[in-house]
Amino acid sequence: MLVIEWLYSQNPKETFSPERPRLPEQKYPGLKTGKLILDLLLITCERLGLNGLINIPSHFHNAQIYSVRFSYISPECEGKRKAIERDLLEKYSLATVSWAIMLGCVYENNEPFNWFISEQATPLDKNLKKYFEEQKYKNILEETFHKNKYFLNEELFKEKKLFIDNLK
Repeated sequence: MLVIEWLYSQNPKETFSPERPRLPEQKYPGLKTGKLILDLLLITCERLGLNGLINIPSHFHNAQIYSVRFSYISPECEGKRKAIERDLLEKYSLATVSWAIMLGCVYENNEPFNWFISEQATPLDKNLKKYFEEQKYKNILEETFHKNKYFLNEELFKEKKLFIDNLK
């Protein structure tokens, strides 16, 4: 497996805007080259005969962006990511949800939610692909998805986000 430990794709000549707000840990807006970079990494894996690609998203927005091609190896983590998507991304932007999680303003089943760091994978090997297709994986994912409910404490978020914004 090829493991992506850290990858920045940012443009220091650009500034953030309401259409492209700052995400946690971003210094500059992204280059919008993620799909191209991912395609190059997958081609590299194929040429090297590797079984797939692994990344370890440090924030919710990374996990959500990567989820187009990656799934958490842990079905519990994938179920939680999908439940957050279901409960929060219909109402809030990706930036808002990611900041709210980082600032401790999201609750899981009425308890403060702490973001988890875990591996996501894109399998290229047929046996690894089978892992994500197994009924056991799907059952655990679905159980986790249905048992977890997320909400964003808007008042707490406004207070904490204002504080963070004033530090810049």
